Amino acid sequence: MNVPGTCSNVVHIGDSLTLHSKQFQAAEYKKIGLPDAIISAAGSRSVFTKMPNDRHTGLEAVRYYKKRVDKDACWVIALGTNDTGLHKPEAFGNNVSAVMRELKGKNVAWVSVWKGWKKGNNRSATLWNVMLKDRASRNTNMHVVGWDRFIQSRRFLLNPDKVHYGSTGSKLRAEFISKWIKKNWLEQ
Repeated sequence: MNVPGTCSNVVHIGDSLTLHSKQFQAAEYKKIGLPDAIISAAGSRSVFTKMPNDRHTGLEAVRYYKKRVDKDACWVIALGTNDTGLHKPEAFGNNVSAVMRELKGKNVAWVSVWKGWKKGNNRSATLWNVMLKDRASRNTNMHVVGWDRFIQSRRFLLNPDKVHYGSTGSKLRAEFISKWIKKNWLEQ
């Protein structure tokens, strides 16, 4: 359901990568004509888990904001980094399906995951991304934003913790996601 011009607003649900880029993401959404974008992000958030200081799991955030936005809002789901560390690959599809059931009929852009900072970590991310593409092929309203392909050749953008991005990486991530939204949902 990739229908250009039907995105009245955007709801962006994410983890610490979104949290660290939140100010840049809000500015990028404003640049493309979505000044009232809702960005809900928290450290260590996954589809089904959260830290004690987080109000919602990823799925709970989807349910919460779904009740508060108009029907033409588009959705960016930037979860998966923590899901790939907390769950076995057999459970990945269930995580994504739970979110997609809530967002049936809504435009959903799911940001792919890249975890290549330590040897062996990218296997779970690769399996997650393969599963995302499979789910997108079955859900006409779901699309995958290929952040993994962009970032894997730009490891220098990582902070010393080798998980999060510095200012430059966070800005690029925000711009990358917003450009995808503009090209696929806003331009006619």
